Amino acid sequence: MLALKLKAMRVSDPVKGPVEIDDIRHLLRAANVASVDDAVAVLGRYFPRSAADADKQRFLLRHIWPSLTADEETDAARYPVAGD
Repeated sequence: MLALKLKAMRVSDPVKGPVEIDDIRHLLRAANVASVDDAVAVLGRYFPRSAADADKQRFLLRHIWPSLTADEETDAARYPVAGD
């Protein structure tokens, strides 16, 4: 699911964009992804061509990365995390 979200990254959509960002944040946490490069590696595992040209994903991930540690409440789906 994370790879699909990273491939599509519909964050510029005025309606779906904020929800898309929240979904990506939650999936990154659930997958224990520790860096932008790790996220691109997940993308590359399922979509090698997309990962080879992942400038869009890298840019957007760098933009949302600081907020990954924030414990903000959202209406986005929560995914189970190993150990919870």
